[in-house]
Amino acid sequence: MDELSKRFGQVTHTADELTKKVRQLEFEVESKANEIKDLKEHCNDLDRTVKQRNSEIERLIKKTGDLDRELDVRRNATDVNSELSELLLNKDNHIQEVELKLQKGTEELAIAKVEVTDLTAGKKKKKS
Repeated sequence: MDELSKRFGQVTHTADELTKKVRQLEFEVESKANEIKDLKEHCNDLDRTVKQRNSEIERLIKKTGDLDRELDVRRNATDVNSELSELLLNKDNHIQEVELKLQKGTEELAIAKVEVTDLTAGKKKKKS
């Protein structure tokens, strides 16, 4: 009987630890999902900025007949577009990293839930 109580205590402790891990993983998954949402919003802001700057560049080119000035504006546009392209690429890479972490966290969460279910089922069988 004492061995059974000891084993029950161990199973309960393991189940409690796994439950804590599940809660932590759930929190991390939610956090990563929010991070992805924020990154997507940031990407949309960057897209709007690119469109706005392109419109501004075109307006400046039309206002000036000076070919040198037009060339400078086009160079600036290219620099801005290059910088924004790099930012968008970095954003895409970061989103992929976060999505991989989210996938891993989701997989770990699923495994932990199965383990908790198995342990809970084991407790019920031992009580019977």
